[in-house]
Amino acid sequence: MRLPHPAGWPSPTRSARRLSEGLAVAIYSLNHSAIGKQTHAAGTAGAHVRYVTRKQAVPEIIANLIPANRNEARAWMEKHEAESRKNARVCDKLIVALPIELDAQQRLALARDFAAKLTEGRVPYFGAIHAAGKDASNPHLHLIVVDRDPHTGKRHLQTSEKGSTEKFRALWEQVCNEHLAGAGIDTRIDRRTLEAQGIERAPQIHVGAEGQHVNENVRRPASETREVAIPKGKKTRTVDYPAIDQGRTRKEFNDQLIDANLLNAKLSPDFGTRKRAEVELRLRTMKKLDDQRFAEARRALNRRDREARAQAWQQHQAARRALQEARDTKTAEVRAAIKAQFAPAWAEYADWKEKAWQQLSHDKRDQVARVRHAHGCIVQMKRGVHFQPGMLRPVFGHAAAKPAEAAFALKREEAARRKAISDRQSQTLKERLGETLRESRAAMAAEKQRYQEQRAEFQRSQREQWRELFRQQIEARELREAFRKKQETVIGQVEGAMRKTDVGWTRGVFGLKAANSNTADGVASHFADAGRKADPGWTSTPPARAVFGRAASDGGSRPKHSTPTLGRG
Repeated sequence: MRLPHPAGWPSPTRSARRLSEGLAVAIYSLNHSAIGKQTHAAGTAGAHVRYVTRKQAVPEIIANLIPANRNEARAWMEKHEAESRKNARVCDKLIVALPIELDAQQRLALARDFAAKLTEGRVPYFGAIHAAGKDASNPHLHLIVVDRDPHTGKRHLQTSEKGSTEKFRALWEQVCNEHLAGAGIDTRIDRRTLEAQGIERAPQIHVGAEGQHVNENVRRPASETREVAIPKGKKTRTVDYPAIDQGRTRKEFNDQLIDANLLNAKLSPDFGTRKRAEVELRLRTMKKLDDQRFAEARRALNRRDREARAQAWQQHQAARRALQEARDTKTAEVRAAIKAQFAPAWAEYADWKEKAWQQLSHDKRDQVARVRHAHGCIVQMKRGVHFQPGMLRPVFGHAAAKPAEAAFALKREEAARRKAISDRQSQTLKERLGETLRESRAAMAAEKQRYQEQRAEFQRSQREQWRELFRQQIEARELREAFRKKQETVIGQVEGAMRKTDVGWTRGVFGLKAANSNTADGVASHFADAGRKADPGWTSTPPARAVFGRAASDGGSRPKHSTPTLGRG
């Protein structure tokens, strides 16, 4: 686990570890879980393959006995799930934090080596490395393992057995440390707990990226009572988070743990550990004030940003609606005016149509009367000797066809007149509305341009404010770092002098008076004065007995001091 810096138990622990082992501690994280047919919905394994290979994560894929193509791998996983028994363990999932100290190629080699040693070449696996975009500072490996030897059909890793996760954790620690050492990096990972490592420090809880973003940029997170589903069942249980966290956020809880660790370190008998704890407490006080001030500033900037963007959008939408209403009103007025303009033409057309159809009806009645009269004559002619069959057919055909032809001709003329009036009206409407629509589009474009310029100007203003805020944050951080270096320099000088137990050397270098050169209290008080001169806020050291042990005034011999152990707390 990486030791937090400057928060938590910082440089003293790391310094002590480097002094004792020559190594620093990198992040250790390995999470092991499984997907089963009875514990998960059908298709969960294939969906997980699709998730870890999503394009947004820019994954780098490693695979063995499973296709490296994301679609083929998903199809393979779904086929494997379908062929497994109803209570089968479909696959195992491992999420491993990759050391950020390694570069991309070294992390890829590490992931392949770990997967190969884990499966021993007999078990199918599919992995995806996420180390780009949002994961650039959090490289990690998603490894999917199917514990089934394709040749024998039997389990090989025994991932469902007790202790399998611990084996995975031990193997990852071994392989990762081998690659770190091979790359010439002095950091190492350790799977043991803080207590097992001998670090007297309370472990912190995880603060997710989303929660950290909300706390720093939006608002202070508030606890809520929630209904949580019980695994392997449809029931739920009520979790009273306000009673659990006692009104503290995760960050506030971690801050209390860090402060408690530092307060314990202040009671250390080691001078360097004690003084560095005092410095860290002062730095944490300064950082808390800075964080609170900058968090409030970020929240205010984001709040103003949201409010201004919402107000600008509402104004833009209101302006668009007003322009649309004006366009619709003017269009309706133009249509009404053109309709009134062509009303006489349509009235004239309707009058002509009515008269034409009346005339056609009158002509049709006359024709029918003539036909009936001719029919009577024909009946009488049929009785005469000069009648020939078929001689009257042209007469009847012509008489019957004449009204139909007249009606068809009238319909054609009616359509032609209607089309002529409609075309003239449409052309007039198009000319009049074209001008209206052009004005409306010009107004819409002007409004859009105004909105975009307003938004661009607001974004420029926001960027300037954020730049100023970031500048202030950097300045505050530099001031804290300068204070840390200054105090570390003074502490280092005091520790160096304490390692030099020769009083004569102390007198020669620092010019102590003979009156106090024979006591450890004199050395400690001299360096306390030096610390106060270097920094007015320097906290005076405890009595010499607490620093050196047995003082020379007690009649003891010259104290023997080893290299100060700065502690692991």
